[in-house]
Amino acid sequence: MSARTSNNEGTYLDGVMGDHPVLAAEIIYKNTPVFLKASGRKAFSNDGSTNTLASGDVFAGIAYEKVDNSAGLDGAKDVRVLRKGVIEMDILGTVTAAKVGDPVYVNNVSDDAAATLTSDTGNQEVQIGVLAGYVSASRGLVDITGFAWTVSDAA
Repeated sequence: MSARTSNNEGTYLDGVMGDHPVLAAEIIYKNTPVFLKASGRKAFSNDGSTNTLASGDVFAGIAYEKVDNSAGLDGAKDVRVLRKGVIEMDILGTVTAAKVGDPVYVNNVSDDAAATLTSDTGNQEVQIGVLAGYVSASRGLVDITGFAWTVSDAA
């Protein structure tokens, strides 16, 4: 390969936001964790019943806006997600200042309404961040920077 003799006119992406095609018949609400299915990499939120986490699914980020693809086919709409930053979230269990720094998970028990500080690999889980701050006994600040992990296999 020869040395470059002109500018590289590539696209710059800041990495903070990303867009993903949404599964058919799916509604993703603003400020909820978004995952990509292992097969087809379509976006969904883990509702704990219809769409649940499975091995190979990937945490994509937090929904920046609501997307209603309830009447659409796979990929008919895209969801914009935040892939970095700190977001205030509902958290199951008791949040305290002493728990700052603890891992934050979403699993098939916690669904998309709240995250949890309790690991439960038997229910397919993914760590979506770390607790970055205390807000109340049921809410915390979650730092999601660097947490696009693959869901663990069930134990």
